[in-house]
Amino acid sequence: MGVGSLAENSQVSSRSTVTIKGSYVTSEGAECDVEFRGPLADAQPVKEFLDPQFRDATEQSLEAEYELRFDPGLPVKGDEISNLSAKLTKFVSGSAAVEAWTKADS
Repeated sequence: MGVGSLAENSQVSSRSTVTIKGSYVTSEGAECDVEFRGPLADAQPVKEFLDPQFRDATEQSLEAEYELRFDPGLPVKGDEISNLSAKLTKFVSGSAAVEAWTKADS
Protein backbone atom coordinates (compact mmCIF):
# COMPACT_ATOMS: atom_id res chain seq x y z
CA MET A 1 0.00 0.00 0.00
CA GLY A 2 1.58 3.30 -1.08
CA VAL A 3 1.09 6.79 0.31
CA GLY A 4 -1.64 7.56 -2.21
CA SER A 5 -3.60 4.44 -1.33
CA LEU A 6 -3.24 5.20 2.39
CA ALA A 7 -4.85 8.58 1.77
CA GLU A 8 -7.52 7.08 -0.49
CA ASN A 9 -8.43 4.34 1.99
CA SER A 10 -8.81 6.84 4.81
CA GLN A 11 -10.55 9.45 2.62
CA VAL A 12 -7.98 12.05 3.64
CA SER A 13 -6.64 14.60 1.19
CA SER A 14 -2.89 15.01 0.87
CA ARG A 15 -0.61 17.75 -0.38
CA SER A 16 3.02 17.20 -1.39
CA THR A 17 5.88 19.65 -1.68
CA VAL A 18 9.37 18.89 -2.92
CA THR A 19 12.55 20.85 -2.28
CA ILE A 20 15.48 20.14 -4.60
CA LYS A 21 18.95 21.56 -4.11
CA GLY A 22 21.45 20.55 -6.74
CA SER A 23 24.81 21.63 -8.05
CA TYR A 24 27.25 20.40 -10.65
CA VAL A 25 30.56 21.27 -12.30
CA THR A 26 31.03 20.78 -16.04
CA SER A 27 34.13 19.34 -17.70
CA GLU A 28 35.05 22.93 -18.66
CA GLY A 29 34.86 24.05 -15.02
CA ALA A 30 31.51 25.89 -15.17
CA GLU A 31 29.48 25.68 -11.97
CA CYS A 32 25.71 25.61 -11.61
CA ASP A 33 23.56 25.70 -8.47
CA VAL A 34 19.82 25.00 -8.66
CA GLU A 35 17.16 25.28 -5.98
CA PHE A 36 13.47 24.47 -6.40
CA ARG A 37 10.56 24.33 -3.95
CA GLY A 38 7.02 23.59 -5.03
CA PRO A 39 4.50 20.92 -5.97
CA LEU A 40 5.92 17.59 -7.10
CA ALA A 41 4.30 17.93 -10.55
CA ASP A 42 6.14 21.23 -11.14
CA ALA A 43 9.50 19.64 -10.29
CA GLN A 44 9.54 17.42 -13.40
CA PRO A 45 11.20 20.03 -15.67
CA VAL A 46 13.92 20.53 -13.04
CA LYS A 47 14.57 16.78 -12.97
CA GLU A 48 14.61 16.65 -16.78
CA PHE A 49 17.15 19.49 -16.88
CA LEU A 50 19.44 18.07 -14.19
CA ASP A 51 19.47 14.47 -15.39
CA PRO A 52 21.68 14.93 -18.49
CA GLN A 53 23.74 17.64 -16.78
CA PHE A 54 24.61 15.29 -13.92
CA ARG A 55 25.59 12.51 -16.33
CA ASP A 56 28.15 14.78 -18.01
CA ALA A 57 29.33 16.59 -14.88
CA THR A 58 32.68 16.03 -13.22
CA GLU A 59 31.11 16.79 -9.82
CA GLN A 60 27.50 16.72 -8.73
CA SER A 61 25.43 17.02 -5.58
CA LEU A 62 21.71 16.61 -5.03
CA GLU A 63 19.46 16.87 -1.99
CA ALA A 64 15.74 16.25 -2.28
CA GLU A 65 13.18 16.66 0.47
CA TYR A 66 9.56 15.56 0.11
CA GLU A 67 6.89 16.85 2.43
CA LEU A 68 3.53 15.09 2.58
CA ARG A 69 0.69 16.74 4.49
CA PHE A 70 -2.54 14.93 5.15
CA ASP A 71 -5.55 17.01 6.08
CA PRO A 72 -7.04 16.58 8.63
CA GLY A 73 -4.49 13.85 9.35
CA LEU A 74 -3.65 10.29 8.39
CA PRO A 75 -5.12 7.72 10.73
CA VAL A 76 -2.72 4.82 11.19
CA LYS A 77 -2.75 1.68 13.28
CA GLY A 78 -0.16 -0.83 14.40
CA ASP A 79 2.95 -0.99 12.25
CA GLU A 80 1.57 1.17 9.40
CA ILE A 81 4.02 3.99 10.22
CA SER A 82 7.09 1.75 9.89
CA ASN A 83 5.63 0.23 6.70
CA LEU A 84 5.08 3.74 5.31
CA SER A 85 8.70 4.67 6.16
CA ALA A 86 9.96 1.58 4.34
CA LYS A 87 7.88 2.38 1.25
CA LEU A 88 9.03 6.02 1.19
CA THR A 89 12.73 5.05 1.28
CA LYS A 90 12.52 1.97 -0.95
CA PHE A 91 13.89 3.57 -4.13
CA VAL A 92 16.47 5.90 -2.58
CA SER A 93 20.15 5.47 -3.22
CA GLY A 94 22.50 7.03 -0.72
CA SER A 95 20.97 8.00 2.59
CA ALA A 96 17.34 8.67 3.46
CA ALA A 97 15.41 9.58 6.57
CA VAL A 98 11.70 9.72 7.28
CA GLU A 99 10.34 12.08 9.91
CA ALA A 100 6.70 12.15 10.96
CA TRP A 101 4.77 14.48 13.23
CA THR A 102 1.34 13.97 14.66
CA LYS A 103 -1.21 16.38 16.01
CA ALA A 104 -2.30 15.80 19.58
CA ASP A 105 -5.83 14.45 19.95
CA SER A 106 -8.25 17.19 20.99
